[in-house]
Amino acid sequence: MNAMKEIPDLTISIDVNRGYIPFNRVAKNVQGLISISVNQHGQTVKEIKEKKEKVRKKIVFLLDVSGSMWGNKLDTAKNAIIDLLNECDANDKIGLYTFSNDVNEIFPYEKLGNNKKSYIDRIKNLDTQGGTRMHGAMSELLEKLKKIDDNGRFIVVTDGEPTDISSVEPYRELSREIRESGFSVSAWGIGEEYNHELIINLAEYGAGTWRHIKESNPEMLKEAIDQETTETVIFYAPKLILKPAKGVKITDLKRKLPQVANVPLNPDPSGNIEVSLPAIVLDQPIVYSATFEITGKPDHGKDEEPFEFLEARIEGIKNPQSVKGNIIFTNDPELYGSETNPLVRIDNTVTNLISKTMHDPAALEKAKETATRIYEREGSLLEGTNIGKTVVSLTKAVNPDDIDEQRSLQDSLSRPL
Repeated sequence: MNAMKEIPDLTISIDVNRGYIPFNRVAKNVQGLISISVNQHGQTVKEIKEKKEKVRKKIVFLLDVSGSMWGNKLDTAKNAIIDLLNECDANDKIGLYTFSNDVNEIFPYEKLGNNKKSYIDRIKNLDTQGGTRMHGAMSELLEKLKKIDDNGRFIVVTDGEPTDISSVEPYRELSREIRESGFSVSAWGIGEEYNHELIINLAEYGAGTWRHIKESNPEMLKEAIDQETTETVIFYAPKLILKPAKGVKITDLKRKLPQVANVPLNPDPSGNIEVSLPAIVLDQPIVYSATFEITGKPDHGKDEEPFEFLEARIEGIKNPQSVKGNIIFTNDPELYGSETNPLVRIDNTVTNLISKTMHDPAALEKAKETATRIYEREGSLLEGTNIGKTVVSLTKAVNPDDIDEQRSLQDSLSRPL
């Protein structure tokens, strides 16, 4: 079943794998996809690209210049930021701050104006020293961002383990606060020695992206910056409010696109869940996979009874929009025992596989192979589906080259009854 609402700018949809569930029973494994996409001012993507509309860059960089960044790693970061400045114009906003034992403002977050040359000279003079006081640096930057009436992207680039606070939990809260100030948090690790789990958590709680940058491949950092700065951002700091109906519980939630991420489930007393969305970007859907537990209605002698089980609402935009998802109660075992949209379950299976393995070092190719096998195994259900394209769309955004051991898929592949 599918629910959809369209306005000139925004499309929200809710799809579930099971269009029918039984009366008087609890359906524990209803799989759903919540999708958000945008088409600016009713124009097609092609029309916008042909007009080459200017995308204003709004980025705060926090760059690690501790001793371990000496040599190729710092040179790679410096060159990538210099390349970015060379592509900017006077109205773009870029700020650069560095940290080791202390935080230093290389140039403030404001319009570049006529300062490009002097800022590039300052970048060229950067050098390494000291430790990796990351939590303290991010905390100081948070206070600055709170005073800025703006929104944009906050990007942390580091190669090591923090030397002030190393446990992950304080960074989760810090990243969440930066996101609430209006800036999504992306975290990029250079080399092999950084805290992998920390980098991922910063991005997950800050609604940004995380990346593994190979020290041996400087182009990866430039490509990351290019991707972040050439997107047409429509809404910078939106929120998704999920409001399940009475008798409905969200038991699992993960971001599928633009990058796989775990989503903390912190429902309010009413059971509603608030999710900080990544920036809503033209031609780049945001998709969440969800698992629902739905308590069946009492049987009132009806053959079928529609039920609005979920409202998805987008806030933090000029005109908040919402859509409701529907499912149907029935006594017909042939209906409630079958799937109306198996691709939802299959997509969620692959998303769960990636989310369980992405915290460990391993080969992404293995995950792609596993994903391909899943789609091929279920191929009879997916007539007309481009398996290769689907696998790429589900795995390319994981970004690191590495995903560790393949886990057992039996639980996630089991069909709902």
